[in-house]
Amino acid sequence: MSAEPIHISDDVFEKVVMQSNLPVIVDFWAPWCNPCKMIAPTLDKLAKRWKAKL
Repeated sequence: MSAEPIHISDDVFEKVVMQSNLPVIVDFWAPWCNPCKMIAPTLDKLAKRWKAKL
């Protein structure tokens, strides 16, 4: 997959997430959510580190 997190819409959620051959981490977030902002750098690091397996 990608070394960067990807943003998907409802239209492709089934195909991209539910039908993926690899494990998927889904982060539901909002721009006003401070805990979401705090975890974003960690998710970025995970995406880069595990890009071949996630």
